[in-house]
Amino acid sequence: SGYLYQKLTPLIDARNDSFFALSLKNNQIVLKEGRYKADFLKTYDKHLLIAPETVKIALNNIYQFMTLVTNPHQLVPNYLVQTQAERDLKKDN
Repeated sequence: SGYLYQKLTPLIDARNDSFFALSLKNNQIVLKEGRYKADFLKTYDKHLLIAPETVKIALNNIYQFMTLVTNPHQLVPNYLVQTQAERDLKKDN
């Protein structure tokens, strides 16, 4: 992003008062990608709300961190959510 010196924490709604997030500052991960409760966000300060009128795009940063994919059909998803069957199995063990 073009907001190099500000802490950025993109969120994706994960239901049940949870969200998927990671946090970056100076292009370094300060909060590992994962699923977090909404209350956890309140412990983070100085967040930046990015709206269409304030968005900054830095293409050089995108190129630095992107992975070039020549065949998107070979991508392997990294799911952060367990299925109900996985949760039940974990509970039984």
